[in-house]
Amino acid sequence: MAAAGAFRIRGLCCKYGAGSLRVRRCGRLWRFPLCRSLSNSSRQQLSATELTQPSPPPLSPAVRYLVDTNRVDPSVITATGPNNRILKGDVLMYMEDLKAGRRKPVKPVPVQPVRSETQPVSPEPKLARLVAVPPSTESLEPTYTDIPVDGMRRTIAQRLTTSKTSTPYSYASIRCNVDQLLALRRKMKAEGVVLTVNDFLVKAAALVLERLPQSNAAWVNGEVLVLPSIDISVAVATENGLITPIVKNADRSSVATISATMKELAARARSKKLQPHEFQGGSISISNLGMYGVTEFTAIINPPQTAILSIGTLQLAPNEQRSASHYLSATLSCDARVVDYELASRWLEEFRKTVESPASYGLL
Repeated sequence: MAAAGAFRIRGLCCKYGAGSLRVRRCGRLWRFPLCRSLSNSSRQQLSATELTQPSPPPLSPAVRYLVDTNRVDPSVITATGPNNRILKGDVLMYMEDLKAGRRKPVKPVPVQPVRSETQPVSPEPKLARLVAVPPSTESLEPTYTDIPVDGMRRTIAQRLTTSKTSTPYSYASIRCNVDQLLALRRKMKAEGVVLTVNDFLVKAAALVLERLPQSNAAWVNGEVLVLPSIDISVAVATENGLITPIVKNADRSSVATISATMKELAARARSKKLQPHEFQGGSISISNLGMYGVTEFTAIINPPQTAILSIGTLQLAPNEQRSASHYLSATLSCDARVVDYELASRWLEEFRKTVESPASYGLL
């Protein structure tokens, strides 16, 4: 072990030009004659290659991709990262300077290898010089397609953005058994009256607003304003986005009347023939994505309304008797300034009772 350690020390001293080495080991003084000191040229080589030219920090994958893609020499880029590391922003800034003409392409200066006087150096292969080339403007500019937006869609986007950014939202969900409602729908179909599940849900929401009049309100100028009528907005998908035509006085209309009104409004909405008073205002909106297989979702309130009901698709699930029943999920998004969590919970409970017992709660 002593000899091995001594030879390692001897090698180090030989590298840096020490003449001899004395080591005290096990009470004895050991002396090792070493090689003579290095020549001045060797010292210059050591200083040039090991002390004054440390290797640059490695490039990250993102930086390497930008450098290779735009054919930029990393040695001419000003590094701002820790330990003189080139960051992605440094490369982008350099390319912006080249594009704007604030900087000119710089050819890197190749480092000439220092040859030792005592040891021959094998000839190095000639490498191609890296030249900083201004990046192509075509690779930097993104490609996109402008889609024209009409006035109606721009208005809807502005109103929904205002709703989402300025309204304190509260959310609540409930699951409803719709076996009796589906049976009532089949019975009316056999009598020649064809209705959709959404028609029954519009009527159910109107009846709940009638029983809970404090939820049929709007937030106007810092105050809660109770609305004089119960008008239900129903979301209709068009080529220019969703629009919500209004079923007026839905609480005093039959399900068949609501169905006929919705068919007419939906057809005129898709042909862009709705008047502003036919889709502006209303008490509450209903958005049904059940036909797309969506189980549940949360929707954005349509101002000046204070709530929107989101309906999911029908699902088979075991009931309390351990038999299969049809269920749907209803999620209420509310303006917490008007409809808080307690009122939202009562609203959904009344909605569930109405949907699960349509005959008992007047859903005809």
